[in-house]
Amino acid sequence: MSTETYRRAAEARDVDLAMTAFAPDAVLHSPLTSRVRFTGHAQLRPLIEVAYAHLSEIRFHTDVVRSGDRHAVPLVAPRPS
Repeated sequence: MSTETYRRAAEARDVDLAMTAFAPDAVLHSPLTSRVRFTGHAQLRPLIEVAYAHLSEIRFHTDVVRSGDRHAVPLVAPRPS
């Protein structure tokens, strides 16, 4: 996953660009529970569409390298008014 591509996509709320940052078989684990994961573009796209529709002013503050080549990009998004 390209964190720079994902960062640009999230800040622009561009779902198509975000999808290019993920491998076709990418797995995204929920930060809320280890029981939920999203696998592949078919599951990731709807998740990203909903997130981008409900979050505003997405801004990133750091890139974190985990497990060798995995990247997590923490973000700050104010709650919608």
